Amino acid sequence: MDLNTFFLGVIAFCAVVITVFLIVFLLGILRVLSSTNEKLAVVTFELSQILPSLRKSVKNIESVTSLLGIFNLFSSKSKKE
Repeated sequence: MDLNTFFLGVIAFCAVVITVFLIVFLLGILRVLSSTNEKLAVVTFELSQILPSLRKSVKNIESVTSLLGIFNLFSSKSKKE
C-alpha cells in the first residue's frame, strides 16, 4: 500500500467521522430548540393568564404613588412657608 493512499484514507475517514458527529450535534440542537419552543409557549400562556391581574396591581400602585406624590407637594409647600 502506498503511503499517500493510506493518508488519503485517514483523511477521508476523519471527514466521515466529523460529518457524523456534526449531524448528531445538529439533531441534538434541534431537539433542544423544539423543547425550548414548547416551554416558551407554556410560559406565554401562563403569562397571558397572570397579566390582567398584574396590570390591575400596577395601576393600583400607580394611583397610590400618585396620591402620595400629591400629598408630598402639599407638605413641601407648607414647609417652605
